[in-house]
Amino acid sequence: MATSTAMMNGDPPEVLLMAWDGARLRELRLLRGYTQDELAEQAEIANSENISRWEKNKARPGFEDVVKLADALRVSCEAFRQKIGQPPLKSRKLADDDVVDDESADGD
Repeated sequence: MATSTAMMNGDPPEVLLMAWDGARLRELRLLRGYTQDELAEQAEIANSENISRWEKNKARPGFEDVVKLADALRVSCEAFRQKIGQPPLKSRKLADDDVVDDESADGD
């Protein structure tokens, strides 16, 4: 399974997947400055067509893929549940060596 740095805060994976919004994935990808191909490569997703289908809500990613996407975008899995336009919840692991605590991860 992918790293646990972007795991959800206590909710089971099904809750995240039920609340999936592809438009939020697109917003987060664009905020990071990635193309679909670049995000697929960073997240180790088989191909960028999956990213396209997820953004258009034609399919939903599995939980492992959500974790990979969150790690690649350096956000929490919870960021995918936020409304469009909200600042994303950051991952506890911002970079390989830069770990932040819970309070600063929430942007407070």
